[in-house]
Amino acid sequence: MSISVLDLFKIGIGPSSSHTVGPMRAAHDFAAALAGQGLLGSVQRIEVKLYGSLSATGIGHGTDRAAIAGLMGARPDEVDPDFVIEAVDLVRLDEALPLAGTHSVPFVWNRDMRLLPVSLPYHPNAMRLIAHGEAGVVYENTYYSIGGGFVVDEAQVQSGLSAEAELALPHPFDSGAALLAQCRRHGLSISELMLANEDCMAQRGGDACRAAAYLGSDARLRRARHHPGRRAAGRPERASPRAGPAPQAQRACCWPQPDQRYHGGTRLGEPVCAGGQ
Repeated sequence: MSISVLDLFKIGIGPSSSHTVGPMRAAHDFAAALAGQGLLGSVQRIEVKLYGSLSATGIGHGTDRAAIAGLMGARPDEVDPDFVIEAVDLVRLDEALPLAGTHSVPFVWNRDMRLLPVSLPYHPNAMRLIAHGEAGVVYENTYYSIGGGFVVDEAQVQSGLSAEAELALPHPFDSGAALLAQCRRHGLSISELMLANEDCMAQRGGDACRAAAYLGSDARLRRARHHPGRRAAGRPERASPRAGPAPQAQRACCWPQPDQRYHGGTRLGEPVCAGGQ
């Protein structure tokens, strides 16, 4: 078992890990891929296609808004829920999307957000993101939100890779009996054995302080839950999809102001710990 407990219990906005957290992760990865390949400047339009279950129940679960927030550079474990509500409403009003938070492209909601009543063969929670340029498609990818906030793209599906690549752990096990046998063999408690495996998985991600970072995110989540008045009042300045105040942003990047909210569409829920919806 090489899936970290921190992957199983993800922090993200609700109401669904598969219909909200996963699509935001996919859209964020798509925008990051465009930036990493140096393609942002050539993008003139973004098209979002939601298939199957994401299309059928996506509006109620905020899938459409989560995808747009991800394209703007938001991550589900760091984003301020107020940002999603306000910034996505402003995209609908202005018909402009700040791709990766830096490159503004036209986005006409009724044209570019497509909910299709068909399912793709691999999984019912599918979404296809397409970046159009002057000469045609610049880059496209298909993503599958397979549950619990896990996402695989088309390349992973074709190669047979899972959402989390297998890793050689110091104390591997694939059942409860194997776990107890490993504990007896090495003279470890279950918590000590799991901590050793977690340390190995943290190094895989290049983050030796992964658990501390998770706990910091959890603390931010608790503060957001216990200060509802701060959400109601709104924040006058916002230049980043990440939590916390930031300097005033330019209007062209579409960061919203409290008096510019548009209350149509779906409001995403409070932040939640996504375990496996």
